[in-house]
Amino acid sequence: MKLFTQRRKGFAVLISLALFALIMSACGAGGGTSPTAPAAPVNGKGCTKVGILLPETATSARWDGQDRPLLIKDLGAVVGSQNVDYNNAQGSASTQQSQAEADLTKGDCILVLAPSDAVASAAIVAKAKAANVPVIAYDQRLDDRQQRAAVRSRSPQQTRSFVPGWHAQEGL
Repeated sequence: MKLFTQRRKGFAVLISLALFALIMSACGAGGGTSPTAPAAPVNGKGCTKVGILLPETATSARWDGQDRPLLIKDLGAVVGSQNVDYNNAQGSASTQQSQAEADLTKGDCILVLAPSDAVASAAIVAKAKAANVPVIAYDQRLDDRQQRAAVRSRSPQQTRSFVPGWHAQEGL
């Protein structure tokens, strides 16, 4: 009688395992293929979100009066105006650094940077480079050590030309 009970327990365990495997495969945990999320843009290729970082308004009203609307309009025509993050550092390098970090966190895959402080902007360029996010140095030069890791632009129209089909440069 004991032998029959042990066989019955073994049979019950085997059936339980088979049933468990069947349920798991029906729920998709059985190793089937599942859809994958699209890859994030690398070096700006396929980018749909751009961050604009302007330096100040205290000494020049042109940043907010002229550059801001033109950049938003021109870049918005490429990636959609809702996908353009605008920031103005109001003359503070640390504020601009925080704004750049926030843009990178939000998924901006290209940064347009008019530095509040050319030397301090090196940290922004380094973080962007580490995240494979290209930087367009807008209207002002960056520190010489970082200039190689950025493309320089002098106008909103020229900046717009860099965004569609971005091609990463060697050394970025």
